[in-house]
Amino acid sequence: MTHENFKKLDLRKEIIKMLIHNNGRVSEKSVCDKLNIQPNEIPWGYKIGWSRCLQPDQTFHLFMNDKISSEEFTLFPDNFTGKCCT
Repeated sequence: MTHENFKKLDLRKEIIKMLIHNNGRVSEKSVCDKLNIQPNEIPWGYKIGWSRCLQPDQTFHLFMNDKISSEEFTLFPDNFTGKCCT
């Protein structure tokens, strides 16, 4: 695994932790501020664990996906149920 892949995995874990602790939703700005990254550095892709949604106030929020594969489940704490906020 390359250094870039490790960095993306670490970012992904941190973003998922933030989502878990914020009921499955967090602003893109909060993610960037806390992790000291730019929006284009947020990992994106198929089955990444969240989606990016434009809000009425013209800001983006990340929402945790409600389905998580068994591979992805290893990223989460033991008490995580895999269910998203409503």
